Amino acid sequence: FSAIRYLFVTIIHIFLVLLNLAEGLITGNYVYFFLQLIISIFIFDFSEQRKLAFAYFCTIISTAAVFLFAETHSSLQGMTDAQERFGFSFNLIFSVSFICLLTWAILRRNFNNRIQLDNKQKFLDTVFNTSLDAVFIVNTSTNCIEDSNVNSLQIFNAAEISVFKDRPLASLFAVTPQGLNVHDLYSIKDQSWQGEIECITPGGIVFPGYISIVPFYYNNNYYKKVSILDFSSIKKAQ
Repeated sequence: FSAIRYLFVTIIHIFLVLLNLAEGLITGNYVYFFLQLIISIFIFDFSEQRKLAFAYFCTIISTAAVFLFAETHSSLQGMTDAQERFGFSFNLIFSVSFICLLTWAILRRNFNNRIQLDNKQKFLDTVFNTSLDAVFIVNTSTNCIEDSNVNSLQIFNAAEISVFKDRPLASLFAVTPQGLNVHDLYSIKDQSWQGEIECITPGGIVFPGYISIVPFYYNNNYYKKVSILDFSSIKKAQ
């Protein structure tokens, strides 16, 4: 599919070069180079930098070739001054109108994508902050906490979320529970763990917790989602 898109862009540029050489610069066919450049945004995604660079390179080379080698008036077909003026006006109006339409479509698409991303972020934030557990996001490259949810304040009796920022995950544990090898937990990316653990608040209060550690991958980094549930009441009931 990529080869077809490369071929399509190449053919379009060759066609525009030949069209400008045939009808001359006076008709303004060179304005279509800018139009096809915007069309390339639809053909190639913004993340495909090499493919977009290829489209830009073809446009620059083709435009330079036209202005270097094309004559002002057509040398292959006879055109009156009125026809040349009409051709230039038509090409200019059509290309500008089409560019405005494509620009509007791009802005509308970006606006809709932004709304979807914002709604998705709000949904994730709602799930994250309404969880009954204390949830911590740990970067496995540093083994430190990068983020935590609102309920972590209540469970760990903390004043603000910044208390947990950049703290080692091990600082939440009063003791290392049996069966939890901290070194293996961080070094093995796909390892999960669940079980009981004695947790400790920043103020030194120890409470029984049930911990669930799940790995995930985001933005080329590995993280651990650590959920801790305070079940002191369950222990008392038992």
